[in-house]
Formats: sequence, structure tokens, C-alpha cells
Amino acid sequence: MKIIECSQRSPEWYEVKRGIPSSSGFSDIITSTGKPSKSAMGYAQELAAERISGFTELSYQSRAMEEGSRREEESRVGVGKNWNIQQSPAESI
Repeated sequence: MKIIECSQRSPEWYEVKRGIPSSSGFSDIITSTGKPSKSAMGYAQELAAERISGFTELSYQSRAMEEGSRREEESRVGVGKNWNIQQSPAESI
């Protein structure tokens, strides 16, 4: 795994993840039953377009998602304490 230190949703973050499948898009690749998703081709085309154009369309972020992003560091620290594990603040992409 390659660790990239940058802030989530920063220009650097979008540049690094451009054209790369992400965990949030995994359901567009394979279903929970292990079968190929019907949206796999569309997702592959979207990622290819990002690589070719060098442009990533910003995704929708609901209020709940914004709150989750805002509280991410607090949650990360809490999970680390509860499970007695050390975590890097770096984002993995």
C-alpha cells in the first residue's frame, strides 16, 4: 500500500486518486454476493475518463457526510484508544 499524506478532498487528494478505484466505489465493481456489478462498465469508463482528461468531477457530499469528515480525526483517535492501536493520520489511497 502506498501512503500519501494530504488532506481529504484537497486538490492533492483528488490528483492522487484520479482514475483509481476506491473503496467507496467498490460496490460499482462487485456485488455483496461476489458477482460483477451491473454498473462496473460505467465505473470503469468514469475512471478512464478521469485518467485521460485529468479532471475529477466533485462528488455530492450530504450534511451527514460533511459531519463525518469534520469528526473523522476525533473518531480515529477514539477508535485507536478503544482498540489500543496506533494509527497514522495519513490518508491511504
